[in-house]
Amino acid sequence: IAASMNVATAQTPDGAGVATEALEPLLKETPLPNYGAPVPERISGHVRLRSDGVASGVQGVSVTDGYSVVKTDAQGAYTITPDANAVFIYITRPAKHDVLDQWYKPLSENVDFVLRPAADNEDDYVFVHVTDTHVSTNPQSLTGLSQFVREVNALAPQPRFVINSGDLLNLSKSLVTSPEVGRADFRSYVGIMNHLTMPHYSVAGDHTDSSYRLKEFPRGDHRCGKPLYWEHLGPHFFSFEYGKIH
Repeated sequence: IAASMNVATAQTPDGAGVATEALEPLLKETPLPNYGAPVPERISGHVRLRSDGVASGVQGVSVTDGYSVVKTDAQGAYTITPDANAVFIYITRPAKHDVLDQWYKPLSENVDFVLRPAADNEDDYVFVHVTDTHVSTNPQSLTGLSQFVREVNALAPQPRFVINSGDLLNLSKSLVTSPEVGRADFRSYVGIMNHLTMPHYSVAGDHTDSSYRLKEFPRGDHRCGKPLYWEHLGPHFFSFEYGKIH
């Protein structure tokens, strides 16, 4: 019975049923906020491009704490005065570049980022938009998302990235969902989406707030309900560039 709960039937174009198993979650280590640590008065660092074993500063890259944005100078250096409510320091992926390691990091007095040239031309490309994936403890939601991932990976030409524009999970909007359930659903969502063979971006839309860490971020705080999102997906508002599009 347990095994059958992980199998759903998906319809192929000719109407035939195909058994589809949920993908085993593929989890990666993600940066965590420095809960309880004082926000630095200033954050400085560099954005460097690594190419052919040489690292050089990159000018004009946007760096943000989520409240204000600064640009790197000719040497790739930046300095920002973070807002008292800031949680991460992060960059906007510049067109024709990929971010090595992480594009967001916990607050610290010195934070650096490293880029590399993108492998693909960005003048002409395809991307995929999905929404309302509603991952939950319902096994059908896991098999459905797994089927989506398999279909996207099989597309030709390969999409460059995937955007999920909200309702990632099916958590209660009233913030009464237990953190344990929320954590399990985030792990399922992220773990299945990590099987995509291209980058994916998620928007913190409806149904992603959890009662986790309410003492630190109580009702009335605009960050309320967001810590589980931060711990699994990073900043809950951000931007990136691809080709000529921001």
